[in-house]
Formats: sequence, structure tokens, C-alpha cells
Amino acid sequence: MPTSAHIVPGDQWTVINEGASNQLIQMRSEGRVLVYLGAAAPAEDANDGIILSQQKLPELGISVIPAGESVYCKALDSTEQSIQVIYS
Repeated sequence: MPTSAHIVPGDQWTVINEGASNQLIQMRSEGRVLVYLGAAAPAEDANDGIILSQQKLPELGISVIPAGESVYCKALDSTEQSIQVIYS
């Protein structure tokens, strides 16, 4: 179960190959690509997804990760283009 979550705004990421089982996602801020992610899209009810590089988290507005926790992200709603970053 997630211990905490953070929503990354839709203007910071883009799904490159919409609808494919292996999603490619670009995270952007102020016109530059911060991180390029590739992973299979998680199940709707799954608490796992794409593992984020921890050195990129401050640039995405995430500064505190509980000690010993893993960080994942998953698409919440493709119409809103938001990503939930999950500490699990």
C-alpha cells in the first residue's frame, strides 16, 4: 500500500506511444526533458508502475521520500494527463 503520493501536473509529461502496452513517457519542465521513462503500463488497481530516478525527484517538485521506501509512478487518467508518484 502506498505511504504517500504526489500528483505531477499533465504539462510536465507526455505519453509518446499512446495506447501501446509498453508506455514511453517524457517528463518535462520549462521546455526541457527531465527524464525519459519506459515501462509496461501498470494495472488500474496496481500500486506499481514506473520506477523514477531519485535524482530527478526535486525537479518534479518531490523533495522528501521516506527512508527505505521505493518510488513509482503510474498514469491516473489519460484525459487529465496526470501521473501519481507513489511511495511504497
